Amino acid sequence: IMYKPNDNWSIYGSHSEYFDAGTPVGSAYRNAGEILPPAKTKQNEIGVKYENAGLLTSLSLFDIKQAGTMDEEINGKLYCLQNAEDEYKGVEASVNGKLADKWNVMGGIMYLDAVHNKTTGGKYDGYRISGASKWNGVLGLEYNADDDFSVISRAVYNGSSEINNGVLKVPSYLTFDLGLKYK
Repeated sequence: IMYKPNDNWSIYGSHSEYFDAGTPVGSAYRNAGEILPPAKTKQNEIGVKYENAGLLTSLSLFDIKQAGTMDEEINGKLYCLQNAEDEYKGVEASVNGKLADKWNVMGGIMYLDAVHNKTTGGKYDGYRISGASKWNGVLGLEYNADDDFSVISRAVYNGSSEINNGVLKVPSYLTFDLGLKYK
């Protein structure tokens, strides 16, 4: 659903549900080769967008719930099972468009609270999902020298995260990209 009070502003909300294909279990597990059931995902999002002078800015809140897989030890053997609900709640702000005559910009920042829920016996409820950092950001600039040639640069920040239910910590990191485009 979208409401547009004027030419510059729009307010929207959405709900979607879908199934992913079943996931094959890797060779490190006792149930290797097994196909886990299709995972159901529910997504809700609300947001606002503002466009003016060639720039589009947006702010959105989202909540995504999907079936989650976790490692579980049964009789001393490691199994990969679909035995949790993964929930991703967050807020995201972004901007993209024409900054000046030959300059385009794109960027955004996101806060993400990603946790396990409904784990077997509640053992891992509230633990962060492996590899999901709380903060992420991107900033890119494109310079269009002419209609055929442009230079693109981008910086991507990924905040620190946890792996294996908090056993390991992964530090934050920043990557840079530089590219050329020719038509």
